[in-house]
Amino acid sequence: MNFFIPSKSNLKAPLNIGLGFTLFTLVIFVFGPFDFPNFCGPILYVFLFVNYFAIYKGFTKGYQGKIVVCENLKPFPLRKFINTLFWVSLIIALPKFLIYAHFPDLSPSALIARASMFFTDAQELYLDKLDQASSVTGVWRIINWIIVLAGPLSWAYTIIAVVFWKRLTTFQKIGTIYIWLLYALEFLLTGTNFGLFDLFISIGVAYIASNLRNTEKKKRLKKKGKLSGVRLFLLLGALIYLLIWIFDTSMSSRIGDSFYYGGEVAGVSYGLNTNSFLWNICPPSLRPVLTYLAYYVAKPYSALSVALTLPFEPTFGVGYSWFLLDNVPFSDFFWERTYPMRIEHIYRYSHTINWHTAYTWFANDISFFLVPVLFFYLFRLFGKAWKEYLTTGNIGSFLLFMIYVKMMFFLSANNQVFQGSATTFAFWILIFTRKKFRSFNYDEQ
Repeated sequence: MNFFIPSKSNLKAPLNIGLGFTLFTLVIFVFGPFDFPNFCGPILYVFLFVNYFAIYKGFTKGYQGKIVVCENLKPFPLRKFINTLFWVSLIIALPKFLIYAHFPDLSPSALIARASMFFTDAQELYLDKLDQASSVTGVWRIINWIIVLAGPLSWAYTIIAVVFWKRLTTFQKIGTIYIWLLYALEFLLTGTNFGLFDLFISIGVAYIASNLRNTEKKKRLKKKGKLSGVRLFLLLGALIYLLIWIFDTSMSSRIGDSFYYGGEVAGVSYGLNTNSFLWNICPPSLRPVLTYLAYYVAKPYSALSVALTLPFEPTFGVGYSWFLLDNVPFSDFFWERTYPMRIEHIYRYSHTINWHTAYTWFANDISFFLVPVLFFYLFRLFGKAWKEYLTTGNIGSFLLFMIYVKMMFFLSANNQVFQGSATTFAFWILIFTRKKFRSFNYDEQ
């Protein structure tokens, strides 16, 4: 089996980018356009930097560890794997769209007209989504549970399709575009950003990360690499620009300039600070984007500072996941013990409207004192998975690495990986199948 020792720069790149973005969200909280309240003073920053250190040491420890590469392994059944994921994703694509888009009119003209409102009046779409929100009944309830159970496979397919696009048949390529189109349309019709962000981040990062391995592999074989540094920079720049454009377009049509008037956290008002550092160095044309971004990725730090002042009430292993909290027996009992719900009861800070950091969600189960310990071991797992992929091409490790990407992107905003069923189940499936994925040769399919 051929394997390649990854360069140090490639091993560290995801950590540097992830921590860099996370630190940027804290900079927005401290030096951004709003004077967000901090309810626990320096304790908030001590807690955050202890966690940053745990993430750094954990990921570093993971990729510095030894990767055991066995000889004479059987080739990974890539074609069978792709076919299975494709057909599952294709079958559930339309019913999933119908349920989550609240059964829209399927005529092309109606879909185009409603989707175009995302760019002109996303607020109306979003309010309509809230008005229509209800649990499906009858046979659709059964179908919904099938979609939930198949969700991890559908999530994995988007990543696998990007990595092995050239291996797909023409029919599979057309089907993949159809799957992605329905997924994007689901969120366009409901005026929400997350799904579009998730789709483009998954596609963009999967392409860039997989090409890093291909480029390094070709260099070791003295062949021309696929992805030069310039192309990588341009691709990252294009992805960032696309995400900013989507976010700005949606939020400006959804809420306009209402964020300029500030708001309230736990009974304490905050307002726009036009003397702040970031406001003054930000070009006027980008200031609306800065305020929208601050609301989503920096405001949750205020809620975190509130949570740090409250006593710990364990949620016994389900409090880290919104999906589990909603579906576990005695759901109300567990919800009432979470930090977001207790903050809502005490301060009327809605947990459904306002986001809470991933730190807060994990603390529901293990307390804030143990969150850094959890992060050390969790990110050590991610670091090792990244090295395993670069070294051997292990597909399971790459999927686990993509969980890391999603977690780091949303770390300051929410625990997005474990909020929904697809990546919650995917994470645990990948954990328990790691040994199986290691039993294959990925360079000889």
